Amino acid sequence: MTDYLNLPLDEKHLEPILARKNDIISCVEQVVAESKIQRVLRPFEEKLEQLRLAIRDCNLLNTQLREMSPLEHVFLGIGDVLRDANIPVDYGRKPDPESLPKPSVAEPAVKAPAHAPTSSQASVLPEDAQARPRAIIPLVQPDEFETIPKYMRGRMTNEELNEEPPTIAGQLFCEDVDVKQGMRERTKNLFRAAVPCLRHVKRIKEVRVKGKAYFMPY
Repeated sequence: MTDYLNLPLDEKHLEPILARKNDIISCVEQVVAESKIQRVLRPFEEKLEQLRLAIRDCNLLNTQLREMSPLEHVFLGIGDVLRDANIPVDYGRKPDPESLPKPSVAEPAVKAPAHAPTSSQASVLPEDAQARPRAIIPLVQPDEFETIPKYMRGRMTNEELNEEPPTIAGQLFCEDVDVKQGMRERTKNLFRAAVPCLRHVKRIKEVRVKGKAYFMPY
């Protein structure tokens, strides 16, 4: 997965460059004013620092890729859905026993009171968790929503930010056609506006690989 990130250049390769620079300075410092030497060296030092940062960023990205699970590596190759619709992808995690479907789900509604939890048990879970226990990312609370700058959210409400379009609610998409056929134009615009808001409240994070942006849950 990380073969394309292997660089033939490392920090150790910068040492001969610095040594050569010092040799040249020692040869010309007797005949060239120090101010002129510093003026000439300034662009060189800036480019050298940019090279150092590029090497460090590449090493950091390699480390992050090595720590990813195999399933995350698979989803890194699915860029069309994320690029066109900015949909955050939920990677495979150990399922919560409470969120697994129960055999009694198909029973008539009249039997629900017999198995309903007591008031003390129902108060343990938040109201949002009872209503939507299988949300891909936690809902944005009203106090968090107020911290989002108005230029980011525009006229979007907290309810719209937490809304899941029925055609994609709770599903994990791997193909572009799974999303495009069932998405309205308003939904596409809502996704574009929701991404910076969800980044601001740390619900999703952005990772760039080979010039493409990938949005993943925190």
